[in-house]
Amino acid sequence: MKNPRITVIITSYNPGDYLNEAIESIVNQSIFQWIELIVVNDGSEDRFTDTFEKLREKYNDCDRISILNKAHGGLGAARNFGIDNAKGEYLMFCDDDDIYHSRAAETLLTMLESANADMATGALTTSLEKLNADGNVSVISGREATISSLHKTSSIHNSSSSVLFCKELFNFQRYPEGILYEDLACNPRVMLRSNNVAVTDAPLYFYRQRKGSIIHSFKPERVSVLDITAELVKDFSSDSELKQAAIDRHFGAACNILTLTYKAKTTGVFTAKELQTLRRRCRMIIREHRKLVLGRSDSRPLNRLGALLSYLFI
Repeated sequence: MKNPRITVIITSYNPGDYLNEAIESIVNQSIFQWIELIVVNDGSEDRFTDTFEKLREKYNDCDRISILNKAHGGLGAARNFGIDNAKGEYLMFCDDDDIYHSRAAETLLTMLESANADMATGALTTSLEKLNADGNVSVISGREATISSLHKTSSIHNSSSSVLFCKELFNFQRYPEGILYEDLACNPRVMLRSNNVAVTDAPLYFYRQRKGSIIHSFKPERVSVLDITAELVKDFSSDSELKQAAIDRHFGAACNILTLTYKAKTTGVFTAKELQTLRRRCRMIIREHRKLVLGRSDSRPLNRLGALLSYLFI
């Protein structure tokens, strides 16, 4: 396909039972004639070779769909590979077990162009029955959207799903590779470069919550959120409101990780010494920022509660 308007990138590693559903949700988009779909096989194990070969055979006659292979490098690397191969002027991302509403791309593109924006974002849902393309639409600056997303007090999120990006935004920023929370490390910086962001509360994207996934378990990879949010605080330090929003997110991350260390004490993933060190680090972050978080009305309410309780227990 020579000149697609939108490139949708599905990244897949050792796909489960839902990859075909994810692909079909893109093929069934109301404006699929304007879409290029790239499925990135991120170095899946040999036992999945047949899965991708069958996909190539199935879509062999469709010039809008490409199945690309790369060495395993993780989600960030797979997305960057997809971006490098994308021909569209806009980008969307989809995980290999999730689903877009059939009018998601049309809705986001209409919002983006009507607002002369660089990004358009929709809501997420964990209920397939709640997928919907109708909702309220607002337009705010990239700076306002970044602040709101970091405070986590609105439907604006830091996920790359349910978002339409101008591809040019990724000329300045790419996903970090080899770490978890690549969205949080990348998207606030991309959002900040956007002139305007169009936002709808319509749940355009269904994501599955899998018990075995890293994000729903406590493993060493999750601790990277402390470093990622600390870097956001540092990078946004020249703007007081952005810095406060980043501190709010950093504080929330420390509270979350601290809580998880107590739930993880019998799992055997961490040694007792590692948990002790991690708790000490989280407590230091909480003590450093709790006065500021508690004293600002725009802090996330859950973080303000955590800051208040910390004076009793930390």
